[in-house]
Amino acid sequence: MNIEQKIQNNVDLAQYTTFCIGGPAKFFVEATSTEELTAAIAWAQAKSEPVFILGGGSNVLVNDEGVKGLVIKLANTDLSVAGEAITAGAGVSLGLVVEFAKDNNLTGLEWAVGIPGTMGGGTRGNAGAYGGCLADNIKEVLAYDIAQHNFVTMTKEDCNFGYRDSIFKHCDNNLVIWQVTLTLSRGVMDKIKAVMAQYSTSRLSTQTEYPSAGCVFKNLTADDLAKLNSAVYQKAEAAGKIKGGKLACGYIIDLLGLKGQQVGGAIVGPHHGNFIVNKDSAKAEDVKTLIAQIKKQVKEKFNIDLQEEVQYFGF
Repeated sequence: MNIEQKIQNNVDLAQYTTFCIGGPAKFFVEATSTEELTAAIAWAQAKSEPVFILGGGSNVLVNDEGVKGLVIKLANTDLSVAGEAITAGAGVSLGLVVEFAKDNNLTGLEWAVGIPGTMGGGTRGNAGAYGGCLADNIKEVLAYDIAQHNFVTMTKEDCNFGYRDSIFKHCDNNLVIWQVTLTLSRGVMDKIKAVMAQYSTSRLSTQTEYPSAGCVFKNLTADDLAKLNSAVYQKAEAAGKIKGGKLACGYIIDLLGLKGQQVGGAIVGPHHGNFIVNKDSAKAEDVKTLIAQIKKQVKEKFNIDLQEEVQYFGF
């Protein structure tokens, strides 16, 4: 196999992100097999080009100037079930895994209905909603160790999962998630469908017709909020906004009346304060500036440091 024949030059990355923002990749390739993944990485290393891994493009902000190096889009879409375990390639959409679980009468992923992105990206960021997260169900991850040039099978404990966090965010991109195995529970399809419908309705109520990357900031733990600003904590608790030991950052942004605040083509979502949407051909710099403004105002008013959940790509 000659991987060079698959590698493209100057590919627009905006088309591969849910934000629809960003410049071109100097080099770009879709890897559908382990052989293509390892060959692409070896090609980049031989040419001293940095390697960037792209999943479904959600929760990602790509530099307007593009990405200097090789962008590898994971396109392995194998999906199988064995008993109560589902194994999914990193390139499989999370939504497809949720539907696959339902079709096999397996429960545990209903909370993920409607979440964009892929199994690989979701695992890297330990995606979650409504009190659930992928780490609750992950059994093991097959990853490629770029430094050691081999595949490694990692247990859930090896992955060091935290809130929207994992070891894969702290390894200088040396570990590439290739395949994930989930352990679920046997359920009843009608009940699974009902829960999915409930979550789907709730999620749709916060969406807009404009492109976005999902939640921009990590939610706050109740403990941290109480230490940083007891008045906001008490107000949020009285309003019933603290759920599962966390407060949605959208509530903090709403308190400042920031919905609709705009920089260039980027605007704070009208239905969800923790969304920034691409309303009018926004640039990455528009989004970055708006993020900085929100962080500054929240810090000045409430003494709270917001942390981005969105990942910067190519900066």
